Amino acid sequence: MFAQLFLGLFMLIKGDSHLLNKRLFLHKKIDTFVSDVRSWQKGAALSSCLLGILIITMGIVERNAILETSTFVNLYFILAIIPLTIALLNNKKVFWGKILAYINSDKSFLIV
Repeated sequence: MFAQLFLGLFMLIKGDSHLLNKRLFLHKKIDTFVSDVRSWQKGAALSSCLLGILIITMGIVERNAILETSTFVNLYFILAIIPLTIALLNNKKVFWGKILAYINSDKSFLIV
């Protein structure tokens, strides 16, 4: 319970720092990877805050044992897809070109 609470608070603090354009949790060389850091931080703020709220809420639900285990795990998985998809789409601008270049360079990957 406490680990989920602290992880959720960390994600909320991380999201707030991205939203306020602070560079607390960014690498020093972020400018070499991302062309528009401010735009990237706005997307990272949304996904971090949503994930933090989800982790805290599900920690409370787990402690109070409101749901059955299978329902809890399925609901956690379904709700976690949303912020993780937002994070992946935010990082798509940075990493998707590198992934496509890797796939296209390896022709054996495309054998049907």
